[in-house]
Amino acid sequence: MYEDIFPAGIIGHVTARDADQDMLTYTLASQKHLKYFSIDQQTGAISAFKLDEGVYMLNVSATDGRFTGYGIIEVGIPVHEVFLEVIICTCASAS
Repeated sequence: MYEDIFPAGIIGHVTARDADQDMLTYTLASQKHLKYFSIDQQTGAISAFKLDEGVYMLNVSATDGRFTGYGIIEVGIPVHEVFLEVIICTCASAS
């Protein structure tokens, strides 16, 4: 296994939609990978820090302050490549 294959940077964005078009806040719902990942609460940009080869599963949430949606993101780090698969979560609020 190669250490620190991906040194650091933005690897993708989480997107969510709110039925009322309220502003959404994004968070990493699990504390497990905070050493390796962060998410910009306003833009949903996911950054990674010094990742080794392997697969990382992130639980991400998006909330409008009333309702919260969750999604699983799989980040795979094969040798010399980075890919990101995002399951889009949708937050809906009742009128």
